[in-house]
Amino acid sequence: MATNYIGDGDTINWALVAAATSGDFLQFPTTGTGMKFVGVVKESGVTGDVVAVALRGIWSVSTKVAAAGAWAVGDDIYITPTGDFTETATANGYAGVAAEAAVTGATTGKIIINFGGDPR
Repeated sequence: MATNYIGDGDTINWALVAAATSGDFLQFPTTGTGMKFVGVVKESGVTGDVVAVALRGIWSVSTKVAAAGAWAVGDDIYITPTGDFTETATANGYAGVAAEAAVTGATTGKIIINFGGDPR
């Protein structure tokens, strides 16, 4: 049996660099450029608190689906620097894939975070 197994990787403990509320999305790395993945804060905290952050799962997100960008199941979804979700890759970080269709003008969508993998 492997002796170097640590865990399933669904959750990490993270020291907050700013206050966060349960359900907030974090972008990693949290400083600089080149966001690589997202996480969802599982418990509220203030700067310096160590909180659990989910790295997997299906999450409902608030968004405004653009007129030209209705989501289909499996579409790559990106997070903007301001925390909105979009199909536009340019200047945004990869968040996951659409878990269900979202029509033009929808205000929520469901995504499977960190799933699939943006080819960047």
